Amino acid sequence: LKSGIRISISGIFLKILRRKIISALKMVVSTGTASSDKDDFCLFGKTGTAQVWDGDEGRYSNSIFIPSFVGVFPCDEPKLVCAVSFYKPDLEYKWASSETVPTVKSILKKILIKDNELAVEIENEVN
Repeated sequence: LKSGIRISISGIFLKILRRKIISALKMVVSTGTASSDKDDFCLFGKTGTAQVWDGDEGRYSNSIFIPSFVGVFPCDEPKLVCAVSFYKPDLEYKWASSETVPTVKSILKKILIKDNELAVEIENEVN
């Protein structure tokens, strides 16, 4: 194969792969761990909850966590990435879905209120 053909094939493969990854990350927000509350805009992302290493005990802590959520917005032509992590939240908020996801969504809503141009783009994407 000539190198030009390989580049075309890899470009097509990367587009397909990107679509599949974005589709999976949309499911995190629509039906998965970040689906606690629905919004009028399309967002995709990934949640995570890490246990913190306790050096004194020589093991991962059962009481210290870092919940995180990275949201990408809007879906069709992403313009913003927002990442939020909390170190050692109260145990009732140890899961990313309970505190970091709503925080990211709140931040993005506030950006939309301030950025009229982006808000119009999002409205066009939804409609």
